Amino acid sequence: MRGLVYATLLVTLTTLLSACATGEDATPSELVPIVASPTQPAPTPKPQQLSYVDTSNVTGQSALRCEDCPAVGVIEVIDAETIQTTDGPVRLYGVFVSPQEQNCFDEAAERLRTLAGKTVRLEPGSEETDSAGTPIRYIYTSDGDSIDEIFISEGLARTSAFDGSHAPWLLITAEKSRQTRAGCIWENYDRLFPQRTPTGPG
Repeated sequence: MRGLVYATLLVTLTTLLSACATGEDATPSELVPIVASPTQPAPTPKPQQLSYVDTSNVTGQSALRCEDCPAVGVIEVIDAETIQTTDGPVRLYGVFVSPQEQNCFDEAAERLRTLAGKTVRLEPGSEETDSAGTPIRYIYTSDGDSIDEIFISEGLARTSAFDGSHAPWLLITAEKSRQTRAGCIWENYDRLFPQRTPTGPG
């Protein structure tokens, strides 16, 4: 292989020197291209997990939707973050509801019962389980609305995942919720930290 490369370089150099000697420009057809070794292919870039959420045509309760995600049956709502399904327990991937905020925890659990109904749709995140070994998934209603996004936008939960394909959109939703002081988590916050609560001009 090394000999072939040297021979190719020699032919190319000879052609260029001949062209210079005659005062003529060498045309591309006269030049012999140097071909890269097939044993060293160009590295393939790794795909990145990004969130592409189109909010221009929201047809349901959330901008983040997955109408084609696999559906599973719901047996019961265990708590504000966890559902017992026909495939086993599943916890919301992108949100966190603090048990210390009892009023919010109970309200979120009741809202989850309403949203989950008898069927939910599941989408894997970048992690398979939480620290306790419970499977975690992005969870959608049977119609495809994101329960994670609804919880955050209604102020029932904080975003807990800073990775995963939908983390950027959930963080944007959380910031909007904070600015509008939506829901019970911000009622609790304003009660505990009144000096940090935004006030109007004057």
